[in-house]
Amino acid sequence: MNKVNLPVEFNNEVDDVKQSENEFYALAVNRLNKLAEGHADISGAVVNFKQPAREHETSYIYEVKIVLYMMGSDQISATEKHRQFRATLDSALDAVERQFVNAVNNSVTTDREYCYVPIVLTFYAWQLIAYSISTIIIRWMRLNRLLAVYNLCASSFCVVCDSSFCKQG
Repeated sequence: MNKVNLPVEFNNEVDDVKQSENEFYALAVNRLNKLAEGHADISGAVVNFKQPAREHETSYIYEVKIVLYMMGSDQISATEKHRQFRATLDSALDAVERQFVNAVNNSVTTDREYCYVPIVLTFYAWQLIAYSISTIIIRWMRLNRLLAVYNLCASSFCVVCDSSFCKQG
């Protein structure tokens, strides 16, 4: 497959990670590019590193949020929080990959369901046409019967009253 160069925006608000920022950025970009291979519907990604509890007792908790943008208005997002930064990044990337695989599998299932709809609609359309034609034929036959009875009664010999001249007319 072709090598994908997915545009990835990278935001880092963690002071401890800044010296090894390139290592984590390369890890995130490589895994997201690998995920995007063969999928032209992925348009970009955003990776955010945060340390939300910086001034609290638990200042060692890290947060990584990854948003994967798809064509149209779809997006996949994962936010993970852990005590170790590398574990946080790996968990967020795993979550995005898992959601993307589920989205791809669901879109295939949805396409199959949509393919069924025109077949059903075509079947019902043919049923409606057949019903309409049969209704027209039945009404035509009833009209012909009425005309036949009228023509018999209007003739010189009436079948209904058994006389040579119709007495009912």
